[in-house]
Amino acid sequence: MFGKEKKELPFEIFVFGDGSYADQLKSLTLTHKEVHYFGRQNLQTIKRYIPNCQYCLMPSTFLETFGLTALTALSRGLPVIGFAKGGLAPFVAPELDLTLEYGRNDAEKLFHLIKKLQNAPLTKGVAKRGDLYSVQIRKEKFKTLAGPDVKKILLVSDFKNRI
Repeated sequence: MFGKEKKELPFEIFVFGDGSYADQLKSLTLTHKEVHYFGRQNLQTIKRYIPNCQYCLMPSTFLETFGLTALTALSRGLPVIGFAKGGLAPFVAPELDLTLEYGRNDAEKLFHLIKKLQNAPLTKGVAKRGDLYSVQIRKEKFKTLAGPDVKKILLVSDFKNRI
């Protein structure tokens, strides 16, 4: 998707977070002026960039416990691209689910999906997935899982921002 040659991309990418691809992402900023890497940032900083974006990419292939960043994006009308599994499953529309996309590897799947989005952007209805989430709905799901006798549930997350 991103060759080593200096070539303009037809879109900008704002990357937040840290992980195994950090060094590769940093090097992309040297060859592609449209790629902006910020590293780990707090949620307030990330929220400032959301109005300037059309999609939120959640590239994690791990089972996220809860998709707070995805929920934040959806609550602001930004559709989420990612692997619809674990905590992200309720927030990724089938049209944006990388697990369903064609490709030999994750980068190829993302490339094909971005090409599709460039040719035929999704309707605003896809962003409405955030409406499927509410505190009450989440409580009902926990009650169903835990049973009627459970009075307290401890939810532990590795998310570092205040909720």
